[in-house]
Amino acid sequence: MAAIQELSHLAWEVKMDSWRCREAISDAAKDLVHVADGGDVLSRVFKALQSKCLTPGDLDRRRPESSEAKLENDSAGLSLASLVLDLSATSQPSRDGSAAESGVPNVQPGEEVIAHSVSFLWHEVRFTLPMLLEANAASTEAAATCTKVTRALRSIHHLFASRRYASRALPATCLAHRTAVLASQCSSIASSLSSCSPAVIKAALAALGEASGDLLVALLGYGCTDAALQSAAFAELGKLAASQQMLVNGLSGKGPSFLALALRAIGATLLPLNLEEARGSDGTAQMAQTARRAAECVASAEARAGNLAAAVLQVLVDSHGSDFTQLEGLVMQLVSACADPRWAAAPLFALRMIAALRRVAGASRGVELECGRREEATRLIGKAAEALCSQHLEASGTTAATCESDASVLRKAMPASGTEHARSTSSLLALAGFQKRDSGGQESALLAPASGTSSPGLLQGSAVPASCATCNAAALLCLATGSSPGKGKKAKATKTSQADGSLPILRSWASCSSLESGAEKASVQAGRSARRLYSHLLWRDGESYLCRARTAALESLLSIGRGHPLALVRRQALASLAGACMADPSLLASRCIVEAVASGLQDEAALARLASVDLVLRLSSHGHGEVIEQRLAELRGAVRGRLSDPSPLVRRAAFRAACQWLEEGVEAPSHCLQEAGNLLRRLRSEQPTIRSFVLGVLARVVFDGLSKTGKDRLESLQALLAQSGAGGTGLRDVIAAHCRAMDASKDVEDAPVATTSVMAEVVSCAFAVLPAKPEKLEKHHVQLLTILEQVGMERPAAFQSSLALLQRWLDVDNQCQDAGDAGPSSPELDLPICACNILAQVLPHWAEHTSTLSKQSQARKLMAQLAALMEEARVPLGDLGLLARAVVRCLAVLVPLWPPAGQMLVGHFGRSVRILAEVVQQCGPVPNGRICRHAWIVGSVVEFLDQGSELLSTEGGCKLAFESAVLLLSDCCLRGPLAGQPAIVTALGFALRRCPSLLREEALRGPGGPGGPGPLEVLRHGLKQAEGNFGTNLRARTAETFAGLAAHFQEVAQANSASCSDMDAVSEASIAAQSLAGLQKEVMQILHSTDSISTLQALRGLNSLCDLGVVHPASTLPSLISASLAGNPSASPHTRGLLLRLVEATPPLLVQKCGHGLRAAAEQLALQLGSSGSVHQDS
Repeated sequence: MAAIQELSHLAWEVKMDSWRCREAISDAAKDLVHVADGGDVLSRVFKALQSKCLTPGDLDRRRPESSEAKLENDSAGLSLASLVLDLSATSQPSRDGSAAESGVPNVQPGEEVIAHSVSFLWHEVRFTLPMLLEANAASTEAAATCTKVTRALRSIHHLFASRRYASRALPATCLAHRTAVLASQCSSIASSLSSCSPAVIKAALAALGEASGDLLVALLGYGCTDAALQSAAFAELGKLAASQQMLVNGLSGKGPSFLALALRAIGATLLPLNLEEARGSDGTAQMAQTARRAAECVASAEARAGNLAAAVLQVLVDSHGSDFTQLEGLVMQLVSACADPRWAAAPLFALRMIAALRRVAGASRGVELECGRREEATRLIGKAAEALCSQHLEASGTTAATCESDASVLRKAMPASGTEHARSTSSLLALAGFQKRDSGGQESALLAPASGTSSPGLLQGSAVPASCATCNAAALLCLATGSSPGKGKKAKATKTSQADGSLPILRSWASCSSLESGAEKASVQAGRSARRLYSHLLWRDGESYLCRARTAALESLLSIGRGHPLALVRRQALASLAGACMADPSLLASRCIVEAVASGLQDEAALARLASVDLVLRLSSHGHGEVIEQRLAELRGAVRGRLSDPSPLVRRAAFRAACQWLEEGVEAPSHCLQEAGNLLRRLRSEQPTIRSFVLGVLARVVFDGLSKTGKDRLESLQALLAQSGAGGTGLRDVIAAHCRAMDASKDVEDAPVATTSVMAEVVSCAFAVLPAKPEKLEKHHVQLLTILEQVGMERPAAFQSSLALLQRWLDVDNQCQDAGDAGPSSPELDLPICACNILAQVLPHWAEHTSTLSKQSQARKLMAQLAALMEEARVPLGDLGLLARAVVRCLAVLVPLWPPAGQMLVGHFGRSVRILAEVVQQCGPVPNGRICRHAWIVGSVVEFLDQGSELLSTEGGCKLAFESAVLLLSDCCLRGPLAGQPAIVTALGFALRRCPSLLREEALRGPGGPGGPGPLEVLRHGLKQAEGNFGTNLRARTAETFAGLAAHFQEVAQANSASCSDMDAVSEASIAAQSLAGLQKEVMQILHSTDSISTLQALRGLNSLCDLGVVHPASTLPSLISASLAGNPSASPHTRGLLLRLVEATPPLLVQKCGHGLRAAAEQLALQLGSSGSVHQDS
């Protein structure tokens, strides 16, 4: 065994000496001649050793005595195989020992011996080495075996090198059927290296992986020109793509990496070796030949990159699980390597990888491929696009001064050399970073290298042409490391220099791969400069592989996002496009990107629309130039159009996006308030979670974002109220959200008191603007009154010190109403009406914090003022019932504080009932204004008087009195004067809020029921009115009453069901809502009317009934479809919104009822056009 080890060491020295100089073979090499001559003996020895090697049973805990001998046989066989392979790689003058080369012994063995040595090596790699690695007690033996196998692999590598670069080298056909498989198997074994491996094995496995990788890459082109060997090696490399561990191992050097092998395999076809400088008269022909060779190299590299990408993607297609972490890591490392000059083939591989991923992602439905695979391929394209866009953005920020500085650093790192050195280096490495380029009609497409000072530019005097954007990676490496594969300027005519022509066979361009590890004369700064300059030059050339890869990734995402048949894949493409735009916002300047996003917002799939909304939301909104800001403004407008999307997910995302832009203040303050009003209008029928979130944002914008003082907040509330669709209810929601947020704040010591203080400041600012007398009230003051009413309903404590100002508004110069027809209400009454409404909200809170004596004094004074407003002889001019209703509400609140107020209410109630009874019985003429006022008094008393049971004798008497009043109002609506019926219908709606049971027809016909037409019949009669002066007014007021009742029942059901306080009230409200749903047919007919007020009120009522779940979709859908197509144009958006709500709940009904709706729309259009023809009833 010792003799074999000594001979093996001697063979290695002889081999290395032969490559340095053929005459340098020592006399000791003559002792190896007998090894070459004893080929038959060596063959029999290999056979005998292979039959006496380790078996699985030899590695048990109780090892047999023969196991040690078998281990020695394995070791001896590996040493002998290395010896044979080293002798085969020796640079010999001739294999037949001719006289021309006499004096140098021939030590190369025969091909049969080489074949047996490789066969024994394969046996060790296939069986023995895995057994030793699996055996925990054989770590030392496994490490020794790995070391010997590594030595043998290096010898095979040198053997192929000698075959390529030495014309008289040994033909290696005997290695063809084993070498590639051997290298692949060793790479797979070395990939098992992990942190859990024993320390003694780690170094050995790492060396084995490096040697096997070098050998496999050598077979792919670095040291092998045989096409069959290259094809076999490439097939084995493709199989390694299925190894998960090989995919996990990256370019950091921790074990064999498939990505590193693939990049070296692609680069193998691009690296020229021993390329001489073109000189003399035949220089043009030589350049043309070099150009043809370059084209062949590039075509081979592109084909090889495409095949490797296909092998990687086959893993994605064939995998059974859903974890693609390893594949994602491979793609990200590949993209990261594109900016690294150590891996010049990375951009080409990235381009082909993206193309392969696009084929998987864009596969048609006819291909048997899971949707998850297509989605994962799209996601990987997005990851690559995002990383490439980030690199592009970084490289585009590189200035000329930075490039000059980097070039200066590289020149300093390069050793002093003349023009000849630069030319030699550039000619040697002219193809290392070759790209396909337009040669301008010339035959030569090579990049002309710079030499000396002939080419001005940033890289003047280096091996990279200053005028070319394509960077020669290998040349930059030479500059950074100070090494040159070419001949030096001062080469001496020695034995060593004579061998320089063959020296590159033991080198490869990957040997200079460490830019930042302190190579010969390199520094960390030089390495970083090389990387930065390399990236800048690649990105500057729009035709480089790197730019094409980025473009291909973005085009793939655009194509998939707009045209893929699967919604999940389109969604993933749009989400990935968002990541790319976030990495490089300059993409938004492209109209293609904006159109793709806008198309995604109109996609038929909700998931794709959701991804598009999220894409626009994620984009930054500042600092990208005028063009990008314009594109973003367009996209934000398109997203706001999704606020009425049929999908709740998309609506929620659109609301979230609109709120974020509103809170960030991306637009002018006036436009922000306009958008806030738009959000308030659209929030009316949204889900509670969406409403809560949006209202919280609006409250922060109005109270904190746009204003800091009470006056500013008041102005913001005024501007918000002025927006179309906001209304008092929406304003109250914003105020309530702000109060809740402040009450829950933990940053303030006493949050409720602070909230009240803020609202009191707003109230005081409003009182400072409003006049003290009603006659001085102007139109722009009405908004302030509405704000005060909403603040009073939400935060009554804010008016604690303002009661005197409110009472001052109650002093009205009463003027008796004319006995004729009632005119419209006077604007001067708005001030006392507002005061009464606010007092109704404020008095309960004020009474809790005031002494008894003060309460009685204040109540007495207040009752006197209210009584003056209710006197029959001093009715204020223009009061048709609004003021009377406000006074009744205030008196009802005052009853617990001052009981005489209740008695006064009962008196007015009885008087009004008596007057209405006279109207029904037609005892005498009564002015219309008086009828309206008393009808509103009756309806308001029934609605607001909670303590009527004590004032009207017994509980049964109270209920009977109220029901009788409701029926009396119903009779007035049917038999009273026509001019007063619209106002009486409204009063009937007030009363029905307290007595909803009367909406049921069986309640009127049952035992003890009064019989006759009831309130439901009154509403039906009003909804059926034809268009005209009287009919239009009555129908509009009836539709308003219908909508008010539906909204009231919805509010009662939601409030009581949430707190579970009064389930009887919930049940009663639900039953009353079902009775209102019986008017569905009449309400649907209004949707085709030309009166916008009636149509909008009808839709409002239907939305409330839809929330209560009492609308019948099957009978409603045809009418809604018809109304949305041929109804009132001003109400069409609201009609479509209700239609989408019903379709969202029951999608199949749309298919069933669409035909009926289209026929109804056609009939309606025919009526509108005055056509006498009939519409066919064909389906």
